[in-house]
Amino acid sequence: KITLGLDQGPLNIYSLGGMVFVETLALVPSVYLILSSAFRNMDPALEEAAMTSGARWPQMIRRIFLPMLSPALLAAAAYLLIVGFLVFDVPGTLGLPVGIFVVSSRIVYLATDQSGGTAAYGQIAAIGVTFLVLLLGLAWSYRRLTAQASRFVTITGKGFRPRELRLGALKPLALGLVVLYFLLAVVAPLGLLVWTSLTPYLAPVSWDMLPKLTLDHHVALLDDRRMGAASWTSIWVSGLSATIVTTLSLLIAWAVLRGKGRGRNLIDSLSFMPLAIPGTMIGMALIYVYLTLSFIPVYGTAWIMVIAYVTVYLSFTSRTANATLIQLHPELEEAARTCGGTPAYTIRRIVLPLMLPALAGAWIWVVAHVMRELSTALLLQGDDNATVAVRLFSYWSGGQPNKAAAVGVWLVVAMTLVTIAWQWLSARRPTAPAN
Repeated sequence: KITLGLDQGPLNIYSLGGMVFVETLALVPSVYLILSSAFRNMDPALEEAAMTSGARWPQMIRRIFLPMLSPALLAAAAYLLIVGFLVFDVPGTLGLPVGIFVVSSRIVYLATDQSGGTAAYGQIAAIGVTFLVLLLGLAWSYRRLTAQASRFVTITGKGFRPRELRLGALKPLALGLVVLYFLLAVVAPLGLLVWTSLTPYLAPVSWDMLPKLTLDHHVALLDDRRMGAASWTSIWVSGLSATIVTTLSLLIAWAVLRGKGRGRNLIDSLSFMPLAIPGTMIGMALIYVYLTLSFIPVYGTAWIMVIAYVTVYLSFTSRTANATLIQLHPELEEAARTCGGTPAYTIRRIVLPLMLPALAGAWIWVVAHVMRELSTALLLQGDDNATVAVRLFSYWSGGQPNKAAAVGVWLVVAMTLVTIAWQWLSARRPTAPAN
């Protein structure tokens, strides 16, 4: 509005449409992480066989790619459907100031002491039960689709190299969409974030402000002992949570898809169930548990946050691990056993290398979300376990947007470095050139 010299801005970001737009941009990377490894593991022999039979691209997409990718697609759809209800950072920032509530912000509102009364724990529990019902439907649909895991196998004992696809006439369109998304989701927000962190006060981008740019907000963060403690807490909590979650997901996927016991369906359902429970409710439940079990000294420490995040994000990573392991034919493990390999050896030398891109992507996803997660961190924060996201929110809500922007800049830098490491891991296998 100020930059264009208008009385009213052309777009109102503090609206339901603005929230949908921002959340859409924010969720694209998560879906990419779910689907990328599934696309990477597609055997080009399937495509070549279809082309030899005279199939056209629409037929190949409908009869080959979509069925083979259905576990990953359903995992992404289930994730988007439920997370769209439960996410708090965007609704809390854009919706709460103008009185627009979604499920997550309503839960936070109900969990807050209103007008001297008590928190509406009964209503919060009722909301949780509703989401559990929704979860059961999603879990049933997912298990029915993946009941015959052999239908989705794309990696067998026969070696192959992923094949690059030439887009031809569609290349300019695809490139344009990628560039547009990059401008809207990365360049514009990051540019304004850096600008805001360098200005002494909120101001539009202009030549007149260039002489006034300063690093004072960044220097203030270095001098803030609370910010230093929050940074260290976020680093080790996110890293430890991601490592535990990824390891558990691999073991759960192995038990569910390769196990023979009757309890494997129960394990699969339990690993998926936390997805339907808002992080605020998990945080409140942990508070009740560890206040009651006072002999376990984790309340008010960073360990209770690790427990919460492992519970919250296990559902996502377990779906990713399941969708990836489904594509691996059991004959690979049978060959290892024939050669005398133990189950641990088979996982370490056969399964883990093939699943590494997907697991690395899941690890990065958990780290990124724990670093920025707010609703659970707000409930579980204490004097010694505040995270960077909590400090950022306190700066923003406390009328220090420039300082909050400085925190955001360093968060972006940290996650960029971690993402580069993931890209290096994902590029470990060469691809075959297109014909």
